Amino acid sequence: MSARDHQITVRPLDVAAGEAGDLAAELRELMLADNPPITAELNRADPRAQDFGALLVVTAPLLAPALTAIAHGLGRWLAKHNDASVEVSDGSRTLTVRHISGRGAKELASQLAEIFDESAGS
Repeated sequence: MSARDHQITVRPLDVAAGEAGDLAAELRELMLADNPPITAELNRADPRAQDFGALLVVTAPLLAPALTAIAHGLGRWLAKHNDASVEVSDGSRTLTVRHISGRGAKELASQLAEIFDESAGS
């Protein structure tokens, strides 16, 4: 990761480790669907666990298209899984989203995209 990269972690909450891994893998696929210039890797939330990875680590250059792709992928995933809870962190800030509607997910994606765009501009 270079100094110009932005890293966030996304972790499904309130589900068993196996299900969290499946949800994180699906979210990874949605974020990568449009071939944005990002990397998304599944990691174990607990290094002692036997799961394949319930923590999604996304690294992107501080460029608006990459960061917007993250926001929109998360929004699509939340719209599909409106009963899910997820924690999004950039290391200094953490956002927990619980049981959001499809419309709310689209609004959240737009707000995240704006925040990421502001980060990319600075």
